[in-house]
Amino acid sequence: MRFMMMVKANKDTEAGVLPSEGTLTAMAKYNESLAKAGILIDGTGLQASDKGARVRFAAGKAPKVIDGPFAEAKELIAGYWIVDVRSKAEAIEWAKRVPYESGGHMDGEGEIELRQLFELDDFGDNKAVKRHKKLGQKLAKKAKGARMVYAEGKKAAKARKPAKAVGKKPGKAKKPAKAKRAKKK
Repeated sequence: MRFMMMVKANKDTEAGVLPSEGTLTAMAKYNESLAKAGILIDGTGLQASDKGARVRFAAGKAPKVIDGPFAEAKELIAGYWIVDVRSKAEAIEWAKRVPYESGGHMDGEGEIELRQLFELDDFGDNKAVKRHKKLGQKLAKKAKGARMVYAEGKKAAKARKPAKAVGKKPGKAKKPAKAKRAKKK
């Protein structure tokens, strides 16, 4: 199952304060451990809300665009990871390992919100789901073979090799086999 782990914004992230080298180093180590465990799908930091906008919809009215910044920093997201884990408990264990103690604007305080992502199979088998799966397959081809979870259903996701157990220390997972390259003639 996939989860989005969202880093909540704070006054520093909203002020555009960039992470220190120490923070970046700690985050790289953490990201590497997620990748080595085979659970990292995506993740990145987000720019401050003053570089963003919201589009608000109201019945019978044209969409309204609201430019940032937005007032409540604690309600905003400063970054995220998408992980593919076996359970909510495993996602929580990984979230507990985020290196908030590393200094910089992650000065030991923060919050990670976890939300499970829907899978297309959660919506049943209907024409709209089939249309989404077809789009996902097109996107996967366009991405030149990159794994596109959008195209997968629960059956395909279950068929993938499961993530490593959380009980092990990060970074102790086996290295993936190297792809064979064709010899030049």
